[in-house]
Amino acid sequence: MKIVLFTAIIASSYLYTDAATTWSDCSTGTNNAVTVYNIDLSPPTVIFPGPLTVSLNLTINRQIDHIFVDVELHKKTLFGSTKVPCISGTNVGSCLNIDGCHIIDDILNGSTPVSIAFGQQVQDALIEATGHKPQCPIPMESVVFTQKHFTLDAIPSNVLSSIADGNYHIKIMLKDDPTSTENVGCLELDAAIKNGAHHGFLFN
Repeated sequence: MKIVLFTAIIASSYLYTDAATTWSDCSTGTNNAVTVYNIDLSPPTVIFPGPLTVSLNLTINRQIDHIFVDVELHKKTLFGSTKVPCISGTNVGSCLNIDGCHIIDDILNGSTPVSIAFGQQVQDALIEATGHKPQCPIPMESVVFTQKHFTLDAIPSNVLSSIADGNYHIKIMLKDDPTSTENVGCLELDAAIKNGAHHGFLFN
């Protein structure tokens, strides 16, 4: 769960907050596997490449043998919102049934557009917070970061073509069964995207 929440929020959404992070719990299941107490991303304006500071406090309420992630990403416009489609081969955008157990491994072996260096930063932070590498099954535990610093890298043109500057709403739903209609944990964020150059962040 910690793998999914932390990596999906940062690596899949490409978001920064325009002020203090606005978020809410959107869980629908009767046996929720995760409780999020706080998440905050800063600074107020993030330029990519550049620094990102993350504070996170959550609890894994029960062991999770396998976890799947559904992401809904919408760009806000003057006329409502537009759903950002899943970009093939990247798990970026509105993607379904992302294998949460292998997110970090996929980044570290170079099979995603997210940079290996960033994946290593995420893994190191999770080891520091929990005392072990992120892996499934996910045990009962608390995961706490207090102003953890990360360095963000560059974004490829195939992602920039779908993810432009603007205000976004992201919904991250966690499931322990890919066929389930209910989630075991859910988080919604309102945030904004800004690219400081023609290339962006997180990527090779």
